Amino acid sequence: MVMIKSFLKMLHTEVKMNLREPLAAMMAFIMPIFLLLLLMEEVMPMKPHIDHIVPSLIVLVVTMNAIFILPVFITTYRETKYFTRLKATPMTPLTLLSSLGIANFVMTMLGILTLLIVGIFLYDAEFGGQILTFSAGFILIVLCITSIGILIASLCRTTKAAEGVGGLFALVLMFFSDLFIPLKDQPEWVGAYLAPLLPTSYAVELIRGLWLGEPLYDFSTQIIILLGFTVLLSVLSVWRFRWE
Repeated sequence: MVMIKSFLKMLHTEVKMNLREPLAAMMAFIMPIFLLLLLMEEVMPMKPHIDHIVPSLIVLVVTMNAIFILPVFITTYRETKYFTRLKATPMTPLTLLSSLGIANFVMTMLGILTLLIVGIFLYDAEFGGQILTFSAGFILIVLCITSIGILIASLCRTTKAAEGVGGLFALVLMFFSDLFIPLKDQPEWVGAYLAPLLPTSYAVELIRGLWLGEPLYDFSTQIIILLGFTVLLSVLSVWRFRWE
């Protein structure tokens, strides 16, 4: 019971720190809304474009929080020896890491909720899928992309390095996986060689299809590939992770 209370207290602290961090708040709330407003100014009519843009921006929120924000928090705690100091307390570094992951997920969900409110009430976005299948696909995407963020934190020794590597990865994942620019409008080599290597390519296909109500079995290839990425990246993260 004491451990559970301590964990909940730590989780509460991490959520407050995320909300108070200007960069984290900007990535979770401001950037997706800004991009939604910007993109919708460029497309007419709003339907059916809004129902392709909103799922893409859901993947964007997950990506920015998991790859750009989460590694920075983890490497900051490592640099400040916070993980080491935890060894003298009943809490373990793994507990802190778990609370960081859950706090990051809470921020992600708050950002997505804000995005959905604006998309639905301002642009008449319409969810046509099944809640359970959409949620299952969404959780798989979160786990997959989060594993990339933890791997970045595992490989980077400093916070500045995590910011640089995370920012670079986020840009690549955003611009070469059909998030904003359709692959058909990009150089042929992007769609043939680069996009298939990026998990966000499969995440966008899966989340768009489930949002529009297409059956889950139509995306068995995307699901298998995302599961493969998740397992592989998680194993690499555990192997390379350093508490100090």
